[in-house]
Amino acid sequence: MAGVSTLIGAFIVLSIHKSSSNRITVFGDDKIKNFLILCLPIVAFSIVGIENEFGINKSMYGLRLAIINSLYAFSEEFGWRKYLQNALEGLNKNFKYLLIAFIWWIWHFRFATSFDLFVFPFICIGGGYLLGKLTDDFKSILPAVAMHNIIILTTNTGKFDVNQILGISLVLIGWTLIEYVWKRYTI
Repeated sequence: MAGVSTLIGAFIVLSIHKSSSNRITVFGDDKIKNFLILCLPIVAFSIVGIENEFGINKSMYGLRLAIINSLYAFSEEFGWRKYLQNALEGLNKNFKYLLIAFIWWIWHFRFATSFDLFVFPFICIGGGYLLGKLTDDFKSILPAVAMHNIIILTTNTGKFDVNQILGISLVLIGWTLIEYVWKRYTI
């Protein structure tokens, strides 16, 4: 519900606050490239799979979880990046990234385990900063959605296993190849 509320809130505020910057869009300038970046975590975690206690095939579970997380991350990033980051245009970029990251951490505030207390704040604030930078660099929320998806896929269980490392590795290799091909074959 948290992601949906961010999406609904962003739609409401965007309909009222029409003078906000529109520099950051959903697809950005390189629509195909940003869409491929979005798809890579889904493909990677479908290939390596995710262990589960439901008796579901690892690859099928990885596919389902990555798609669900992409939808969730999109609904959040639409609010955090498409609306709020555009609305804060003109502020110092580092301050803007940290401000949104801090609010993002408070939004996700949890304290059920020692991981939640001591590691999760750094993931949220560091990840939020990175998401802000990615969004500004690509002028699209899709790379932030992809990275947010990876953050969820690798931190939600509180444990980090070989499949998660392989999934991240595949995504990073894929992103590197996309960037290389894009720079080499586009004007």
